[in-house]
Amino acid sequence: RPMPGEEDAIRRILAGEKPEGRQRPMELKEGAALVTLFDMALETSMRLSEMYTLRWVLVDFAGRTFYLHKTYNGSKRQVPMPSVALRVLSAYRPQAEREGREFPGWDGQQPKLSRRRTTSRLSRQFARIFDAAGCVDLRFHDLRHEGISRLYARTTLESTVIRKMVGHMSASAHDRY
Repeated sequence: RPMPGEEDAIRRILAGEKPEGRQRPMELKEGAALVTLFDMALETSMRLSEMYTLRWVLVDFAGRTFYLHKTYNGSKRQVPMPSVALRVLSAYRPQAEREGREFPGWDGQQPKLSRRRTTSRLSRQFARIFDAAGCVDLRFHDLRHEGISRLYARTTLESTVIRKMVGHMSASAHDRY
């Protein structure tokens, strides 16, 4: 999980602040998408590939639900959309629609190689952002863990319900939370 102050440090880098010890800010060509992915990871506990493959037809803004058809473990599931995720995604959507895509960097193909390349590229991009923010031990997947922990802290949902929401197939994979 992010240490105290790390989330704020990452947000400053994503907002264009110059990292300490560097001459200029990072050039983030996909800045709005990266901020959206960062916020969604923290608020929904979705996996990176589940987020960047998301299509608007699978997002029910009125019902505040994501419908995931291509998940990591191959199962379909519904993910509730917390108010923060609703706000962030609603703000990002007009820009994405103007640019003709949901999230950049993925060619829309479902083969594992295409998804693996996109996941790798985005993970490396976030690793650079986290490094610039001074969060050298943080990985993007850690945000999923943070999101799951926040679900437990903010709700009174049963463990079995949360396990289904986040897509853990076994109780042993979920027990660490």
